[in-house]
Amino acid sequence: MHSVIASPQEAKYVIVRPGARAGMQIPSTHYREFADAVDAALAVPSWLVEAAQQAWGLNLASERSDRAVLVRPVTTLAFSRATWEINLGCNFNCEHCHLTGGEPLIDPHFSDAYRHAYGMGMLLEILTNGSRLHQHVELLVEMPPHKVTISLYGATADTFESLTRTGETGKGERKVFRWS
Repeated sequence: MHSVIASPQEAKYVIVRPGARAGMQIPSTHYREFADAVDAALAVPSWLVEAAQQAWGLNLASERSDRAVLVRPVTTLAFSRATWEINLGCNFNCEHCHLTGGEPLIDPHFSDAYRHAYGMGMLLEILTNGSRLHQHVELLVEMPPHKVTISLYGATADTFESLTRTGETGKGERKVFRWS
């Protein structure tokens, strides 16, 4: 599985590490050099070995480029973000969820879809109510998301129950903080 992703980003080139907040912008010559190294299954270029160590504490010194890096091709589309909202409902009963969405972690295909998207080099963001995160800890540690956003519904157990109408006062709060 790749450790970093090299990608065109509109008129720039970046290298990112899945699950890490920091990335690096690189010149087009480095991107082309790197893409050629991946195609030829060469060692990771020394400039990237040093940069990955400094940015993420990642040792790529003994890695082959084709195993350590996923290189996204340059396209005429200049994509920068894709969104897919997996949503089969919600395990809470908030009125706003009926209008705006639901809980992705209740989808029985979430893990398979997540693994597939991660393997394609997508930087994944999960927007969740947090109640099912504890069921996906191993997956998220193995393949860290770029970002997790957890909705917190109220400052007290009473306001949580009033909004979510679950009959499980405070249960979601305990599950979220048990995982973190």
